[in-house]
Amino acid sequence: AGIVFYKGQEYPFNLLKREFGKPLEEEINGSIELLEYEIGNAIRKAIVGKDVKLGFTTGHGELSAVETADIGKELSGYYDINLINLNLTDSNCYKIFAKDVVNQPDKPVFTILVEGLIRELKKFSGIVIAKPTKPFSEPEKYVLDQYVMNGGKVIFLVESLLAEMDSVAKYGQVSTINHNHNLDDLLFHYGVKVQPTLVQDLQCHGIPAINQQTNRPGFFPWMFYPLYSAVDDNPVSKNLENVWGQYSSTLDTTTRKALNHTVLLRSSPKSRVAHNPVLISLDLLKITPDPANFNKGNQIAAVLVEGEFTSPFRFREGIKKAFDIPFIGSIKNNAMIVIGDGDIIRNQTSSDGQVYPLGYDKYASKHFGAPVEFANKKFFMNCVDFLCDETNLIEVRSREVELRLLDKVKIKKERAFWQSMNMIVPILLVIIFGLINSMFRKKRWA
Repeated sequence: AGIVFYKGQEYPFNLLKREFGKPLEEEINGSIELLEYEIGNAIRKAIVGKDVKLGFTTGHGELSAVETADIGKELSGYYDINLINLNLTDSNCYKIFAKDVVNQPDKPVFTILVEGLIRELKKFSGIVIAKPTKPFSEPEKYVLDQYVMNGGKVIFLVESLLAEMDSVAKYGQVSTINHNHNLDDLLFHYGVKVQPTLVQDLQCHGIPAINQQTNRPGFFPWMFYPLYSAVDDNPVSKNLENVWGQYSSTLDTTTRKALNHTVLLRSSPKSRVAHNPVLISLDLLKITPDPANFNKGNQIAAVLVEGEFTSPFRFREGIKKAFDIPFIGSIKNNAMIVIGDGDIIRNQTSSDGQVYPLGYDKYASKHFGAPVEFANKKFFMNCVDFLCDETNLIEVRSREVELRLLDKVKIKKERAFWQSMNMIVPILLVIIFGLINSMFRKKRWA
């Protein structure tokens, strides 16, 4: 590890990125590629002010402040983190614009709230919508849309099906139901469809359970906990370790000529999708999955959308005329990220309220007697930096360094030859030198 010292503070960074199962040469190569980024990121954290505002939305059943405490703490080292309530019927949203309501008694309260939210969101460089469980109304989606049309960056963490491990553990089995966040049409217009499916992957994390044969606690693979592989052709997920998903929906991209899609996370080749309703039962632990049935691999779990966005409200004259703020129908260049799993940024907590690092699994760590942690935090930090970091440091991650490594096959094949050469040639050279020296001496003194 390395440390940057600045004004009495220490800012550590990793020099070697370790990933379980990867050859050491690949780990070294990946670490060298990211060395400039890691050093620059530590310097950025030390000296750059937190002038960029980032918002976490509330009001629609999103993940709580405790559930996002660790990623919020990490982001607060670089950004000005705030909560923003987008629920127009919530009293907490009303309180933000109470003065405007008093000062404009002749104007409908609802109109004041919508216009106020549109203006308020302009202060944020980006917002995070983390696993909403309550539906967004049409005016609330209009607020979101106008934020995008004004250049705002959004990270959607949305799921189509409701499935929680707590319910599975309590009842033994549950069936999925639809997640009615009412954002499907908006996302579809922006080029992404969240499918009503769950990913099942043989490359997966596990859950603690009782071994039926030994009647002792064990830790067993759980196909609904996919370990997503990062895609290395982009600066967001390049050289990342696996990202832990939980009951994830799959994503599909829709054809939009003006939009470009970049896959950030995908499932392994040995995966498949289960369509709603999905029966999730602990009895699945008793069954050994047949790899032949897992033949729908490389499912999209996270995607970056860039390009020209158009508003789905541009032909809806009624809602456009209801507000005094000018309507914006398109934006030439913007970007957003859609992730089909809200739990990717949810940290675990202990019974006494202690917050564990994002990506850390307390159950696996307890079972194996060593920390078990995945790259969820790093992945999401990269997502935010790509969209909102004004220093563009994230672009450094896309640089490639190719090490000229030795050919292991050739080394093994020619090992005996070169060992013999290294032993015999020096001896021969000494003998030849001795003979030449002897001949020279005889000739000189003859």
